[in-house]
Amino acid sequence: RLLPFFSQKRDYVIARILFDSGARISEVLGLTFGDWRKVGQQTKAWTKNKGSYGERVKEIWWSTDTAQLLRNYIGQERRHCDPTGRDLSDLPDSALLFITDEGDPYTYIAFYANWQKACQRAKVKVTPHQIRHWFVTMALHLIDDEASGENERQALRQSLIEYMSWPCPQTIEAYDHHLRKMDFAPTHAALARLSGKEEATSGPVHPKTNPSADIMGVSETLRQLITKA
Repeated sequence: RLLPFFSQKRDYVIARILFDSGARISEVLGLTFGDWRKVGQQTKAWTKNKGSYGERVKEIWWSTDTAQLLRNYIGQERRHCDPTGRDLSDLPDSALLFITDEGDPYTYIAFYANWQKACQRAKVKVTPHQIRHWFVTMALHLIDDEASGENERQALRQSLIEYMSWPCPQTIEAYDHHLRKMDFAPTHAALARLSGKEEATSGPVHPKTNPSADIMGVSETLRQLITKA
């Protein structure tokens, strides 16, 4: 419901990364080209973690669809906003992935104003940080569905703990408690409907606005967790 209502590719891509990766918004807004290049300039990047004092100590992952949208943003909208008009190959490692229309660093305050506008258009109330909780909830549910046995399930849960960089492993228990209280039948029905829909016909001029694609973003991250485990 939310994603089609961002008016700029920049904000749409940032939101996609949030949904795909479960990252904090500060981690996404602080990404540089060097963070992305160091791990192949594809579906992952190094980023700072809460409490890492600015050091790049964790990876965040996103889907191949989101990676292509990011490339489109860099070659089109971002290039027009860069005062020098530089493209991907010309930008230094220190340059931020996301900038304002004037070419300045894109701050949380500026992003959140655009986030709120999209929420108002979509008639939803959600904060960027709640997407992190959504990601973990969906990942845990997918792990329960896709793990072939208890050993694989526990290995995937441990990989998720490491991926989220939780200093306290017990954090996952709070999600377990929440999931035990939830009825997932409506969720399953909604996902089944989404997976059969065509691309959305309203919203910004993005190459892909199918809501089910963002569920698949979590699935793709889960596949990376499976490989890592």
